[in-house]
Amino acid sequence: MKRWRIGVDTGGTFSDFVILDARDHKLDVLKTPSTPRDPSIAVMEGFRRLQQRGIQAQDVEFFCHGTTVGTNALLEGKGAPCGLLLTDGFRAINDVVEEERFGPDVYKIYDPSPHPAVPPRLVREIKERVDFQGNILTDLDMEQARRAVAELLAKGVKSIAVCLLFSFMNPKHEQALREIIRKEDPDCSVSLSCEIIPRIREQPRMSTTVVNARLTPLMATYLQHLGSSLREAGVETHQVFIMQCNGGMATFQATSERAVPTVLSGPAAGVVAGATLAMQAGFPNSITFDMGGTSCDMALVEQGRALEVTKGKVGPWDVAIPMLDVNTISAGGGTVSWVDKAGIFRVGPHSAGADPGPACYGKGGTEPTVTDANLVLGFLNPEYFLAGEIPLYKEQAEQAIREKIAQPLNLDLLRAADGIIRIVNVNMEQGMKAISTERGFDPRDFVLVAFGGAGPVHAARLAADLGIPKVLVPPSPGLTSALGLLLSDVRHDYVRSRLGVLSTLDENEINQRFAEMRERALADMKAEGFSADEVVLEYSVDMRYSGQGYELTVPLTRTPPLAREDIQATRSRFDEQHGRLFGHKAETEPVELVSFRLVARVPTQKPAFAGQPKGKADASSAVKGHRTAYFGGAAGMVECPVYQRDKLAPGNVVPGPAIVEQMDSTTVVYPGQTAQLDTYTNIIISTGEG
Repeated sequence: MKRWRIGVDTGGTFSDFVILDARDHKLDVLKTPSTPRDPSIAVMEGFRRLQQRGIQAQDVEFFCHGTTVGTNALLEGKGAPCGLLLTDGFRAINDVVEEERFGPDVYKIYDPSPHPAVPPRLVREIKERVDFQGNILTDLDMEQARRAVAELLAKGVKSIAVCLLFSFMNPKHEQALREIIRKEDPDCSVSLSCEIIPRIREQPRMSTTVVNARLTPLMATYLQHLGSSLREAGVETHQVFIMQCNGGMATFQATSERAVPTVLSGPAAGVVAGATLAMQAGFPNSITFDMGGTSCDMALVEQGRALEVTKGKVGPWDVAIPMLDVNTISAGGGTVSWVDKAGIFRVGPHSAGADPGPACYGKGGTEPTVTDANLVLGFLNPEYFLAGEIPLYKEQAEQAIREKIAQPLNLDLLRAADGIIRIVNVNMEQGMKAISTERGFDPRDFVLVAFGGAGPVHAARLAADLGIPKVLVPPSPGLTSALGLLLSDVRHDYVRSRLGVLSTLDENEINQRFAEMRERALADMKAEGFSADEVVLEYSVDMRYSGQGYELTVPLTRTPPLAREDIQATRSRFDEQHGRLFGHKAETEPVELVSFRLVARVPTQKPAFAGQPKGKADASSAVKGHRTAYFGGAAGMVECPVYQRDKLAPGNVVPGPAIVEQMDSTTVVYPGQTAQLDTYTNIIISTGEG
């Protein structure tokens, strides 16, 4: 009987495994060192270690993988050699970048301009023209197109992005170019903007198509290799998936053809898990806080659903696809603290990474990091980091902080270490405000869900500073993102632009557009092995007031076909949404419908977390010892109890100050705060704020 459901999240330092027994819904966890050169090596090493636990590959019924292969390739300037075909006369689209209108970037007038998306020598203009209504004004010059494609192939490109003007209204010319490319070189990967992102705005559409063209050959090779390795190991199931940035999964097959949704997918699984665990614990509104070794990812969840955006950025690349609204900042355990030339105390954005890592790792690192500060302050146990797998050297951490921070600033060691934590916390507080108060949400109405290896160390202090009343620490904070892989659905997003004034659009045209998108979605799901009965469809439209340069996505409350009154009701919801977000609405102004959107989901079997009855409040049996820790302010150095997490039971109360240790993370409870285990063994910290 196939019984195992496995999620593997590959990070920069470790690859995290979460294993669910589908018979009794018990969870097991495993961590293996990551292998950045070939991430599949760490995955297969994990499978080898699972076999030692009696988990056989042939008994795996579900496998989902979270990978940073695509994101890292973009950030490192890697990917397939890519050519670009544009409409004749519109070569400059390749050079266009968005203007920074707010923040310090406005004043960086001497910074060099970003490089174009594709080197100019690999760009060719194609003689053709389609107007904004989809009418062909100039037929595609087939012979000139063949010469252009041949020139690119002769320059060694392995992938070609095609982005013609208004192809989202009429894809005929882009489709013809694909046939030309395939005849010239059947092995060349082709990305058409009319399929990747058929929506308005040329530069984001071009950028997204180029990203897909660069990544698809790379991801196809990686997934082919990983898939072969899994089959050789004995994995027989067809349910093998890759995590996407929209919070859903896609099959290996679909990802090998369209790789762009895998960028920024790393934090998405953590958001899914954090939202699910908070909802289960009775907190529909939450802020997920995932702090790892190099970065911190934050997202806001309202009524159990993470907020989404239709565009993001990966380094210099615009990626205009639906994705969870995750704010990532450079703040992790490996973030380096330093004193600049003006004598200003700074933390980040640089990171010591995994090699050499923080000074306390003993691998040759000499720069003081956040992890070094937490060790010096007494929050981390040098003999129980990852359950003792990685020893920490406190003397080396003290030396790094003393030489690089304390002495230059004339501070004592503890104040210097505490300063590192205070500064990185302020950076993270600003990140949280960007997704909450700056968007009209009050943090006091939310619970902070803290996970990642470093999240629970910082969360209680962060929450108190922001006025957040409660912190939720999941049972396995360091593996929460991997758990999210088992909580996600298969998901594909579809968009198609059709700009028009809403009052003049015929409902039959609207229904026809949605019908075409539905037909394609069901066909795609069928090709991946899912029946129409399994697919859940969610419809929405992008709308704006006439003259605006941005849109709002408004969900439909009724499944198409729509009547005229349904369209008017959607207009009213747009007004309400605009008023809520921006403080004003214009109910008498004309509204434009910009794009149609469709989300196709296939729900998957989820873990059933069984609650346990609460027992006694006394947690003294879980105390494993005591040590002094520096909590700052008047408290200073305080001796506090240290609890073993797996010995705590539902109902146990842990008054602060206290430290709770476990294999994958450490939770710090500050003086005046109280922690209690709920029925799902989450640690709920009451901060006394809010």
